[in-house]
Amino acid sequence: MIEFLRFLSAYLAILYQMLAQMIGPTPVLRPPPPTPRVAATVSATPTTAPSLTPTLEPTMTATAPPSSTATAVPTATATFTPTHSPVPTPSATRTATGTATPTASATSSPTLTPTASPSHTATRTPTSTTTASATASSSSTPTQTPTATAVPTTSATAVPTATPSPIPTATPSAIPTSTPTAIPTATASATPSASATPTFTAVPAPTNTPPQAVQDPTGFQVAGVPPAQKLPAALVVYPLVQTSATVETRLELVNLSNLSVSVYCFYVTSVTCNELGFRLALTPQQPVSWLASTGLNGGGIRLAPPFTGEGELKCVVATQSGDPAAHNVLQGRAIVTDTNLQTVGYNANAFRRLSPGPYTGAIRLDGIQYESCPDRLHFQALTSQSGSDSELILVPCSEDLLNQVAASTAVQFAVINEWENSFSGSIPLNCYSRRRFSTIPPLRRSTAGTETVHAIVRGVDVPVIGLVIDRFTVPGSGALSSSSNLPYLEGARSATIDLP
Repeated sequence: MIEFLRFLSAYLAILYQMLAQMIGPTPVLRPPPPTPRVAATVSATPTTAPSLTPTLEPTMTATAPPSSTATAVPTATATFTPTHSPVPTPSATRTATGTATPTASATSSPTLTPTASPSHTATRTPTSTTTASATASSSSTPTQTPTATAVPTTSATAVPTATPSPIPTATPSAIPTSTPTAIPTATASATPSASATPTFTAVPAPTNTPPQAVQDPTGFQVAGVPPAQKLPAALVVYPLVQTSATVETRLELVNLSNLSVSVYCFYVTSVTCNELGFRLALTPQQPVSWLASTGLNGGGIRLAPPFTGEGELKCVVATQSGDPAAHNVLQGRAIVTDTNLQTVGYNANAFRRLSPGPYTGAIRLDGIQYESCPDRLHFQALTSQSGSDSELILVPCSEDLLNQVAASTAVQFAVINEWENSFSGSIPLNCYSRRRFSTIPPLRRSTAGTETVHAIVRGVDVPVIGLVIDRFTVPGSGALSSSSNLPYLEGARSATIDLP
């Protein structure tokens, strides 16, 4: 292939000389519009003097496109075409680049001497700039082309393709891709975090508002601790004991200790307010029960005197032991039933001994010797209405049974209905009180306005204890139903019971 190219170059050179002799000296012909790569190189042409023929060899390599060879100055054409027409593709491969350039300058021709070689060797990087300069020079010096015929083959392969390719590609691709992506993401995520700050600023404001004080419904502030219930106690009180031709009460008492104890009990009748006392001896863990009307137990043994009418029963441990645990051994229960099969069962109110000492008959319910009486009683109950008329039973905590002096007090009511409307009222109490709701205005449906009420009961002069019996007819059947309703105890007040 190389031999053919050399032959072709020589042939073209001879043809050129023959044409030159026939035509005579001709003006310099300008090549047709070069390709973009040639155009870039032409701009740098003026830097190379036409007299520098040696530059022709390395520079002509840049004008690789065969298009410029056909119409370029005949002098240069001969050198152009053979060198680049077959080789542009292989020479474009990255290997031939900078390595071949210095070789071409050294090998080309002795005529090109040191002038051309050093100039191209040192400036291999700006190849595109220097390379183009030969394009213009080749046209101005037609006489020097013959020397170039032997050289172009080697020099043309190396230079043109290697220089332009790597530089433009690497520069633009790196910058645009990474820059826009990172910035918008970080900016957007940071903004919402600032919006959390105002949220905490407004929160403390409502906390400074002082809470509204709620006035006590009874008008008296409550204080102290009420007596604990359902624990072994030294004193038990049964607010309701009733016997008649149609009603019977069974009373139950149990010793919860491993000791034998003596118990003093006292009935108090609702009519005379006088006491009727008796004594029980209980063995360890012994339960006893009797009918109030006869005083007999299930075996026909009399445990208590017969009781007629209605009233209350108080029982206290009478021991000479100073240990409070020897006093706190009792629990009591009562069952009231009638011939209509209406039955009410309830636990007796209990008061524990707190300080050591023997029984003396003077019971101080002051929170020191014995537990205090409750300050008030809370009931949730059904109001009096058609088919329903419940009952309220109350007895005073303070009693002087030793001197048979009845305790009297006024009893206040604060009643709150389902719509939070409040009503009040009062009734008198003289040693014992049992009233139907229909006789207490705040507990009537017509007054309270709702079926259910919250009733707060408080004795004015002395504290009271008691219970409610809910009585109502069963919807549909019209059957009468009864149930005991024990109060929630609140607060504490002092009371005294003097026993014979």
